[in-house]
Amino acid sequence: MGKTFISYLSIQKEHVSGILLTLIIGLILSVYISFKKLCVLLKEQSGEKVIRVLDIVLGYHEFIKQYYENRLNDTSDIAESEKIKRKNKELEQKEEYLIEFERRMLDQKKGLLFFKLPEQSEIPVTNSFIRKMPMYVDNICKFKSDVDRLTKEFCEKFSQDKEDNKELLKAYFVGIGMYVSNDLFGSSGTNIRTHFRILRNGQHVKYTAVLGSKISNDKITEIPQNSNSMIDKSFELKKSLIASLNPEYNYDTKTKWDDYMTITYYNLKGCDEPFLSMAISIKYVEQYGDMLYFLNFYKIEECMDSYIKMIDRECDIVNTLK
Repeated sequence: MGKTFISYLSIQKEHVSGILLTLIIGLILSVYISFKKLCVLLKEQSGEKVIRVLDIVLGYHEFIKQYYENRLNDTSDIAESEKIKRKNKELEQKEEYLIEFERRMLDQKKGLLFFKLPEQSEIPVTNSFIRKMPMYVDNICKFKSDVDRLTKEFCEKFSQDKEDNKELLKAYFVGIGMYVSNDLFGSSGTNIRTHFRILRNGQHVKYTAVLGSKISNDKITEIPQNSNSMIDKSFELKKSLIASLNPEYNYDTKTKWDDYMTITYYNLKGCDEPFLSMAISIKYVEQYGDMLYFLNFYKIEECMDSYIKMIDRECDIVNTLK
């Protein structure tokens, strides 16, 4: 080939040797590089059977063919393994769940109404919530009727004796706590607790607590005044607040309850600070959470404040309890 190439180009004789040498060296380098590259590729093989350079040089075609068939079978075995199947199934299930979750979220947002609750919170009005609303209204009507009767009865019992009035006040608030559990939530068990705190020596301390239909001996965490707690914020806004909706005001009481509402009676002050507060705590948000939201939306604090004012006119609550 070299001689033919030289004759065709009419190259002078004195240059022929140099050109032939260059062609020969180039050929040797090409063969060497190709051989080294082939060796590297063959070393990267895995599995029980591998192709050797000798197999290629000697032309063992059947061995090479068998090698590729075995490698194809190995790949099929891996793809069909139980581990791979299980993993693929898990991925498919996760994908189906995400698709279904996204679909439900989109369905819920289409034309959905929201309750706007303080402070700057909102909850969706679901079909389940709407079906419960007539029951919630009935419960509130029963609660208001019972508390109205209770308030009028106690207003007639107060006297000039401060100690007697203290006992009467405690009995009155215990009665409210029992009506909260039985009337509003329909529970006389341990899933609902109503407790009252009063301001004493710079701390909001336990006054009384009711668990279902019984007076509770639970220890209630003392909350410092001006600690940016739910009590302080409720006093500032003159509205009830729910812990799960406003966690930034939730003083860490290490509570065992799932959620709770705080009401501060802003007309009762001790040194210009909130004196009396009330909290309704619940377990099992799935069962009682909607009622807590509905009470917040209904502004139950305004209803309660009217009764507390009636009691305060007959018995100065701050001076009696401080």
